[in-house]
Amino acid sequence: MAVVLTAWQVIYAITVQGMNEASSEVYTSVWLLISLVLAVGCAVLGIVAVSQRSQQRWPAIAALSIGVYVFLVCIATWVGQLLTATA
Repeated sequence: MAVVLTAWQVIYAITVQGMNEASSEVYTSVWLLISLVLAVGCAVLGIVAVSQRSQQRWPAIAALSIGVYVFLVCIATWVGQLLTATA
């Protein structure tokens, strides 16, 4: 899931550049929603994998860190958009 999340981030970064303002806002909202869902999924699966002792730990820690990082970035982006929309 962390690979899918990373691929989604790359796709968004490449495709958002050529859009006009109205389409860009809708696309960013969709990006935030999908990113939040994938980030929470990565974080949950990372926590479950870390708690299991039979598997290697580094893939679980990598998935957990990617999920938490993207979750925090999405929340910060969403709050930033709220602040600029009300100003």
